[in-house]
Amino acid sequence: MVGASKPRRRSSMTIDGAKLRTLRLQKGMSQEKLGLLTNLNKRTIQRAENGELISIESLAFIADALEVEPQALRGRQQDVILHGAPPQTTRQGEVVLVPVTRGSRLVNTLRDAFMAKFEYEAEPTEDNLPLLEEIAEILNAAWENPWEPPSGRFGESTDAELLRLQAKANRVIPSLQDQGIMIFMGTYSSLQQQPRYDIDEGHMYIRDGWPRERVTNVRVVVSDDAVGHLTRIPGDYEDLEEIPF
Repeated sequence: MVGASKPRRRSSMTIDGAKLRTLRLQKGMSQEKLGLLTNLNKRTIQRAENGELISIESLAFIADALEVEPQALRGRQQDVILHGAPPQTTRQGEVVLVPVTRGSRLVNTLRDAFMAKFEYEAEPTEDNLPLLEEIAEILNAAWENPWEPPSGRFGESTDAELLRLQAKANRVIPSLQDQGIMIFMGTYSSLQQQPRYDIDEGHMYIRDGWPRERVTNVRVVVSDDAVGHLTRIPGDYEDLEEIPF
């Protein structure tokens, strides 16, 4: 006889309801509008603004719709609680990646990121390869590697160049979706030393003892998994001051 499967644990937390309400109003959104953008019901938005528990996945969708990091909306760290039996796949430090539907969101988030990691999990075929190549070009063009010497960079992108990149992303994203491929993105914070450029040596460097600054990092996964979100653990987890979401 096959035993019943153990229930999957879901992580829940309270968030800063007042800040959520302020950000929502600044965007000119009603609770219904925010619910539509996040595929959440109005009651979930109301619970979040009242300081009641919501799932970490819901937090990720709300933060994405408001174009802020999930950490910016979190309540106290001790408010995080876990429900149900210990799971096999839920681990501390997971980052929730949600689908990206707007080119501006994708490009602007990468432009502001300190570190970025791109994963391509969709199986390439003759039909989708041109689109996969295009999205790879967009991702690499949008992110500026802090370890790349100034001589190896293309220079600061102009507003016109960024707009063209966003428009290109807005064309490629729905075309990928038509082939069952989604772009998932999640952000998290860590403390990192900022590399500096050595003019004499011609390379970037850091030194022991330099202060660490809080930076935003991005994880992007191009996947053909038919799921609402993905979770990943960042490779620099040991440098995190707090649990990322």
